[in-house]
Order: sequence, then structure tokens, then C-alpha cells
Amino acid sequence: MDQQSQLIAQLSQSREHFVAFVGRRMSDPEFAEDVLQGSLLKAIEGAQQLRDEDRLIPWFFRTLRNAIVGA
Repeated sequence: MDQQSQLIAQLSQSREHFVAFVGRRMSDPEFAEDVLQGSLLKAIEGAQQLRDEDRLIPWFFRTLRNAIVGA
């Protein structure tokens, strides 16, 4: 399995946590889902920048926080 496929699999396993995280911070569930989807796409596109796969989930939570603030 290549790095991008591994990244997608790991992020997919934690999707419920991400949905809850974004949902607690945004009042519109549809907009929250858009933010999550955009962040997932950004993470997949930027996967090569991740040097330590053990830091994937914390890195993605930071990506989500930044997306929420920018929304």
C-alpha cells in the first residue's frame, strides 16, 4: 500500500472523531461537512509533507482547526 492509500485509510478510521470535532465548533452541519471534506482533500494532497506518520492524526486536527478559523 502506498503512502497516500495509508493516509486515506488512517483518516477514514478516525472520521467520526473529526466529524464530532468540527460539529462542536460549527453550528451548520452541512457547512461543517464541507470544511471536513475540504480538509481531507488538503491532507491527501499534502501527504508527502508529513514526515512522521505517527503524527498524522494530531496534524490533521491542526488542519481542521485552521480550516474552522478560516471559515
